[in-house]
Amino acid sequence: MNIRFLFKLKEPKSSKPTSIRLVIYHRDFKPHKVMYYGIGEVIQPLYFDATAQRPTKDRQLLKSLTKEEQRNLLLLEDYMNTVQSAARKVCERLLFHDIPFETDGFRLLLNGELGRKVKTPQSKEGSVKAKMDAELMRKVGFTVPGSETLPFSDYLDAYIKDLEKGKRLTVQGKWLTEGSIKNYKTFKAQLLAFESYAGRKMDFKDFNQDFYNEFVQFLNGKSYSPNTIGKHIARLKKLLRSAREEDVYKGSEHEKKYFRALGEETEQIYLNTRELKMLKEVDLSETPELEFYRDVFLIGCAIAQRVSDYKAIQPQHFATTSRGVKIIKLRQRKTGEEVMIPIGRELDELLRKYDYNIPKVYEQKLNEALKVIGKAANISTPVEIEMVRGGKKLRKIFPKHELIKSHTARRTGATNMYLAGIPSIDIMKITGHKKESNFLKYICVTKEETADKLSDLPYFQ
Repeated sequence: MNIRFLFKLKEPKSSKPTSIRLVIYHRDFKPHKVMYYGIGEVIQPLYFDATAQRPTKDRQLLKSLTKEEQRNLLLLEDYMNTVQSAARKVCERLLFHDIPFETDGFRLLLNGELGRKVKTPQSKEGSVKAKMDAELMRKVGFTVPGSETLPFSDYLDAYIKDLEKGKRLTVQGKWLTEGSIKNYKTFKAQLLAFESYAGRKMDFKDFNQDFYNEFVQFLNGKSYSPNTIGKHIARLKKLLRSAREEDVYKGSEHEKKYFRALGEETEQIYLNTRELKMLKEVDLSETPELEFYRDVFLIGCAIAQRVSDYKAIQPQHFATTSRGVKIIKLRQRKTGEEVMIPIGRELDELLRKYDYNIPKVYEQKLNEALKVIGKAANISTPVEIEMVRGGKKLRKIFPKHELIKSHTARRTGATNMYLAGIPSIDIMKITGHKKESNFLKYICVTKEETADKLSDLPYFQ
């Protein structure tokens, strides 16, 4: 295959970021045997290695960049490899079907292979594009941009790559967090598993009531909860709405009542002050690792934050107010909300134990450790849980320590602050909640605890 591929910069001597183009050399391209294809990415010329035709690997240059900028260069290189691989595939298919090379047709096919949305070039009398109608494109195995026959998994792959590159942002104009992107990758894994189970690739036109029922049944077969299933359906609906806005998908089945995201009220626990004391006093001296996990969890309980925030506390998160009050000041990873939490005496003791620098923990290991620690602390009150698994309603009784997990810390902190008489509006400043309705879901107060709290008010004296 007498074809050459080179990546070149549009303005290599520019002091500002410039476009990257894939240059393809072949004798059929008119008039100069070359075609230029903009890949939709830019780079600062300083960080482009013209010899390797890829982002620089020079360590000295990379030292001047942040970790995020270095990561973006790696992602850019990966995408450039993807573009070149797609272009080579287009060439191979055209040669196999004995179709002459022509820039408009080649560009259309390459965009289809990469899942990029473009305007279809106008057919001209006698042009090769006139022969490359949608039927022929399908015949040679390519996707027609904007066609509903586009395999959904291709769109999903492109969507996830856009999320990783910051091309798709939240409604506040921010990058999605790594956790949110991971959720889309988890959905992708479930969809691929379903395709294997069903023995077919999903196209946009396949998302109807039969698919919905079959997909829910498939997930029920894995004994997933309605909330887990509902999250997968919600992400699918989000993807279909995006595809519809981009004219990739024309249907509206996902907006019908039957295509709903399932859900159930879950029984959430918190640890009261007596149980926190038991947890704090349990002897873990022979298992230092468990002692560390316990302490990190107790810090989370004291500040009522998500595990992604309380496990990542570093010296830069500590500050002092104008009145001299020591606080933890951080920006929540999930929402970007800035919160400030006063540091009480017991919390300060825990933080000083680690010199205000919490070593890294992994959520999965933390969850596993908490059940062991809770059992050692004899936090074993029976808790009856009503749940739906595999589409069937079940009732089970668990010892309380089996239900403790990393997120229990956030509920524990919010609930104990509420029981201590702190006004909801003030607790919300700490938890970062904007709506009281969402905040109240974190308050795990029993009717008995409510009665005890109310009995202190003058009305009940």
